[in-house]
Amino acid sequence: VYFAYGDEYGGLWNESLHIQGYSTTPPARNPAPGQFEFKYNATGQSWTATVPYYPYYGIHLKVAIQIPCPMP
Repeated sequence: VYFAYGDEYGGLWNESLHIQGYSTTPPARNPAPGQFEFKYNATGQSWTATVPYYPYYGIHLKVAIQIPCPMP
């Protein structure tokens, strides 16, 4: 995954990238990202994870972008 425009993986959080593989169509209800099988501490603008093959994946990302905040 590559982020343009200066966005980055959330370096402030542990386990900023969560991936869950599914052998069949994922459930209609979103699963809790904390229960995803694969969790990574991704940082920076570009990151690669290698996971087993599944026909479907659920991916949860924690991202951050720095926004200038003028002082009053």
